Amino acid sequence: MNIDKKEKVKIGDLTFLGNESFKESKLRRQMKGTKEKNINIFKASKYISDKYEEDKEKLTTFYNDNGFRDFTIISDSLYNISEDRIGLKLRIDEGNQYFLRNVDWVGNSVYRKEDLERCSTLRRDLSITSHLFSTPSWKQRSGRCGK
Repeated sequence: MNIDKKEKVKIGDLTFLGNESFKESKLRRQMKGTKEKNINIFKASKYISDKYEEDKEKLTTFYNDNGFRDFTIISDSLYNISEDRIGLKLRIDEGNQYFLRNVDWVGNSVYRKEDLERCSTLRRDLSITSHLFSTPSWKQRSGRCGK
């Protein structure tokens, strides 16, 4: 399909195939620059390929932040609805959602296990997110945690 960048082409339909954990409406909200045309005349629905690529990355980040570390977009396709409208179809594979099962402190010689458990935000059945281990997981409790 050839899209002339000078012409305004609106997105008439945005469909997700393979989503089981989240509703389509929730996935559409993650795609901030790629919106369907609807009754709201002020809402942008113009197809811009750069924004579409950014939104696919945002969708991947959304799934990763909810513990779906194996999420992939299998395919995406554009199809004609009418002369000035296109449809977008994304086939996705959510993969498994990962959780922490057991948190055990091994090799700690400076702090007691009880103190580490009290100060840490790591808990059983917490979904593994992309920033779970990249940010400090210590609660700031009036100076009791730390030294």
